[in-house]
Amino acid sequence: MFAGLRDLRRRVRDTTGLFAELHRQGGAMADYRILAKRFNVVFDPEIMEEALLRKHACLGKGKQQQRTLDNLCIVTADGDDHKWRRKLLQPSFTPNALRGYAVAMVEEAVRQRDSVRDGQELDIDHLSHELSLSITARTFFGDDLHVEPAIMKEALAGYRWRAVLGLLPLGRVVKALPLPRTIASERAIKRLDDRVYEAIRKARASAQERTDLIAHLVAAWDEGHPAGTFPESALKDEAFAILVAAHENTAVTLTWCFYHLSRNPGARERLEAELEEVLGHRLPDFDDVERLVYTKAVMDETMRLTPTATYLGRTALEDIELGGRQIPRHSVTQFSIRTPMRDAKYFPQPERFRPERWLSSSADLPRLAYAPFGAGNRFCSGFRFATIQMVLALAIIARRWRFELVSKEDPAVVDFIIYKCKDGLPVVARERTGKAEIPVGGPRAKLQTRGQKGGRVTDIPPVFVFSTGRCGSTMVSEMLNQHPGVLSMSEFFAQLGVAAFTRKKISGDEMWRMYSEHTPRMRIVTYEGLTEVLYPFTDPVARFNAENLPPILAVTLPHLTDKYEELFDELGPAVRAMSDATPADHIRALCQWLCQRRGSRVWVERHGGSLILASRLLRYFPEARIVHMYRDGRETALSMAKHPPFKLALARARRARRIGLDAYRLLERFERRDRLTQAIQKAQWRMTDLDAFMAEEATLPEAAELWSKMIETGHRVFGHFPPDRLLNLRFEDMQQNPAEEARRLIRFISPELDDDAWVAEVAKIPRQTESKFAQLDSAQQAAITAACRPGLERLGYSS
Repeated sequence: MFAGLRDLRRRVRDTTGLFAELHRQGGAMADYRILAKRFNVVFDPEIMEEALLRKHACLGKGKQQQRTLDNLCIVTADGDDHKWRRKLLQPSFTPNALRGYAVAMVEEAVRQRDSVRDGQELDIDHLSHELSLSITARTFFGDDLHVEPAIMKEALAGYRWRAVLGLLPLGRVVKALPLPRTIASERAIKRLDDRVYEAIRKARASAQERTDLIAHLVAAWDEGHPAGTFPESALKDEAFAILVAAHENTAVTLTWCFYHLSRNPGARERLEAELEEVLGHRLPDFDDVERLVYTKAVMDETMRLTPTATYLGRTALEDIELGGRQIPRHSVTQFSIRTPMRDAKYFPQPERFRPERWLSSSADLPRLAYAPFGAGNRFCSGFRFATIQMVLALAIIARRWRFELVSKEDPAVVDFIIYKCKDGLPVVARERTGKAEIPVGGPRAKLQTRGQKGGRVTDIPPVFVFSTGRCGSTMVSEMLNQHPGVLSMSEFFAQLGVAAFTRKKISGDEMWRMYSEHTPRMRIVTYEGLTEVLYPFTDPVARFNAENLPPILAVTLPHLTDKYEELFDELGPAVRAMSDATPADHIRALCQWLCQRRGSRVWVERHGGSLILASRLLRYFPEARIVHMYRDGRETALSMAKHPPFKLALARARRARRIGLDAYRLLERFERRDRLTQAIQKAQWRMTDLDAFMAEEATLPEAAELWSKMIETGHRVFGHFPPDRLLNLRFEDMQQNPAEEARRLIRFISPELDDDAWVAEVAKIPRQTESKFAQLDSAQQAAITAACRPGLERLGYSS
């Protein structure tokens, strides 16, 4: 009993201290009690991954969390209800929506920046909260509904008081008592509730499209809920939950950021140097967020050292096992995400503020070693909103002001719900420069062709991964995508098509049409069952669908970043601004620009079935080097026969054969660019009955023959290349010796990119697979082997 009361006192006053002690005593997992309630605490990121990623369906928020907030919203909902609420938020955080919010973020940051005076002593925590509140007020409610930050501040304090009462024994009874603080809290919450209701009514009554977050939320809510099926209070609760998360965490992180910069002048100087280089004397805008690499690293390191949320809480919805321990139903598990972020095993010199650690690959980290925005199905929906706000605010304020801590002592903290300064953070402001005079929306970087001033970004020639398809080349793309020095352009040429290849110069507008305009051949790309498409075109809230999906968004951009629509929007004006050039030079410029933006040294293109295009690609990119990825043709043919694009190719070849045409020569005509061939191809894509083609079962010998002829094509085109231009990579070797083969691959691309950490991480990707060929009867095996034999002998497989 007394131990439970002691732990309750420590839990309220010093959560991080309690967890640190439990970690020292218990290792990966520990437990403690508050009165009769048992709590499990997880400190190991591998166990966190097991729970939050693989067994998340067995864990929920539980009744305690719902009692704490007193309403059902995205923070407290579980299961399908939570999944629907996450989808509800997606329209509020699209690239276009975020771009609109960024304007208000910049203007409010400038206003706060200009309120400071040289030599002034101020509370930087107060300034950060005022800035976050003003940004939240404008982005949530719009410019025509003025909401005083003071109203929001009082309401947030009221909700914090509700949360404290909700955690107490008999919390519901205590909440019902007419305590003066409870009465004041409820009044403050009602004042903000009234503003939210007013914003909802304005959104529904407005004849014009509104850009505030509540308007986006209302539109999505009304689309999913016909009038009268849900009370308006439910929509209000959802809006308030987002508001709380958007304000407090970003404000506290910004405070800690200025604290760390004041304690680490070297990092502050490097930050200032980047701001000078990237921005000069103009203000940042939405497009600068990705360019301010070190500024973002400062934020990442701040969230590592001083995360606002020190743990994540879940309730077991059923009996489960975690880390070898039995967790009974209804028990509470707390995941101490702060612990691995301060562990030397994952972050060398963990107590030091070193933003540069985020400028290199973090691929060797367990997935939950760094999780300031949560994890799994509860990863923060608004993390881009928060990131943009913090980066822009830091860039604007740090460009003009340095803040010196008044006290040399570490600030007192409170960490019951959010890890923050208990009594604010007093600083003295020192002015660096005058005001930025150039308005928001400065000049954007433009792509450069090979002949333009600036030349190549990298001196490492591009690499093409050629393959028959269905042989592990996608796996190679995934491995290379984890290397920070490599730009992995997956399925780029496949989606672009043969129209890109000509020696004729075209404009940037024409090239952008090739990247962005939906073509008849995209029908097969979006055909049901084609799993390689990464863009979520079947999602009702997706910006594009099967009828208008741009080629470059099908796989290539989503493979590079989860901000693919933002990157698509950024690419448009950059590509269109290019001077006339050949498509090959346009492509070089695009890939070099992406390398520069990502900080990569070399670009690597890979797409399935690329051997058919080998001679044309090398004609226009003679400097390219080749990785030939291949697999035993008998296993490959089995996969081809069931894969939609190959089923279509085989069906078309089969029908061509019926009228006396050479099936494989017909496929090779994809290399030709004469107008008649292209006109015929476009007509075929429009008129092809895909369902009828896919209903035809491809014979395994047909698929095996196609594989063999593609292998022969590759040997004819690049089989004579010297070892410094050609790397042969066998799928079976990747399975047996993944680390050795991964090192061969990266050293071939460039010895400068050899990286032990990357090799160790990607060696986990290849998996042993069961032979499907071995499961066939002897007659089938003999027929497939006979059809594959020329290719098998060419590659050295036993037939």
